[in-house]
Amino acid sequence: MVTKQQYVEYLICTIGNYTGSHLAEHLDEVSHDVVTDYLRNEHLTARGIGIVNLVQSAGDKQDFYPIDYRIYAPDQDGKTKNEHFSEMVIHAVYAKKIKAKRILFDSWYASAENLKLVHRFGLIFFTTLKSNRMVSLSKAGGWIHLDQIEWTTERLRNGVIIKLKEVPFKVQLFKVVATDGDIDWVVTNGSDDTLTTHAAQAANAVRWQGETILQRKPRLAHRDHY
Repeated sequence: MVTKQQYVEYLICTIGNYTGSHLAEHLDEVSHDVVTDYLRNEHLTARGIGIVNLVQSAGDKQDFYPIDYRIYAPDQDGKTKNEHFSEMVIHAVYAKKIKAKRILFDSWYASAENLKLVHRFGLIFFTTLKSNRMVSLSKAGGWIHLDQIEWTTERLRNGVIIKLKEVPFKVQLFKVVATDGDIDWVVTNGSDDTLTTHAAQAANAVRWQGETILQRKPRLAHRDHY
């Protein structure tokens, strides 16, 4: 027998493979036919569930292991996604003792407080920013919106060092342009002078596969990634 709770927990914890046979493999004495019958007969209405995931990777393809998640329900607990993020990162470092080197996440969680938190833990972050984020290239230049930066050929290749408002350390910004013309503004607190836009794009591509990813042994290559 399959319960709704089991099915929901399976969807929350599984990355990539959502088949009935895969679910049956993880339930004792449950066959693929039992899962199929459940899905056929159970009336499951469509509803959105805001899930903030934290998964771990050793740096290899598809080796994503869920280690924590939070249900985003501000009407019930009053917590923002950024607060869920910080709680999970703190829990991963102090309680779970995860020995990660790098953390990948998107602009939903890129608040100044979260960036400072990750930096204090000694983690290298790769995240995206929204185009209206306030940045500074120099004290003399003052604050401008991120999308107002002028991109030379050199900056397009190797990024540019910027200061984010309310963040006490500098970060490296990359303009990553997709084939369809969409732009991702990727930033990192990494201090690798050889880091290129191509490598930042590769890290950003890995981020797309999960909500928030902790990596133990990240490998950045000039030609390929993971």
